[in-house]
Amino acid sequence: MKTEIDFLKGNRGEREKRQKLLRMVKTGSILVLLVYCLILSVFFSYDFYIKSQGEKIAKENKIKKEKIESLKEVETLQVALKQRLSSLGKFFDSQKGSDYPLLLDYFDNLTQEITLKTLIIQDDGKVNLNGGAADTFVLERFLEKINQEETDRLFSGVTLSSLDKRDDGSYFLVILFEAKNNQ
Repeated sequence: MKTEIDFLKGNRGEREKRQKLLRMVKTGSILVLLVYCLILSVFFSYDFYIKSQGEKIAKENKIKKEKIESLKEVETLQVALKQRLSSLGKFFDSQKGSDYPLLLDYFDNLTQEITLKTLIIQDDGKVNLNGGAADTFVLERFLEKINQEETDRLFSGVTLSSLDKRDDGSYFLVILFEAKNNQ
């Protein structure tokens, strides 16, 4: 029996181990690189999401601030209207023998649909109302309210001083009310 001894086989086994180790290192480094890229892409995606949400919130804040600014003017007008109605109440309270709380309720109901510009109360019981109606339908409802029986009970005369149609289709009107004196 003849046996051959291969002295190179020992080197081949060592080479195969080294190649196996190099393949494992190569595969491991590729996996580490892939995991790193995945984590990096998650961070960039999250950063992009946070920035887009921040911009969205900033836009919503800007819109809400603009809305608040526009409402300040309305609030100012409401305060002025309350002051004028308060002075109207004081005037009517100073007139004895008349049913002026009914007049206050009447003006409160009357001016809900129109935009009241001025309400001037004169010492002789006359009330000058300046206002605007957004369109023909609002003007029609307003004039119907003035033509009701309640108006005849409260006022001795109602005069439409002026009615102007504007380019945008709205109307500006001036009405003079003469309060009845039941003294």
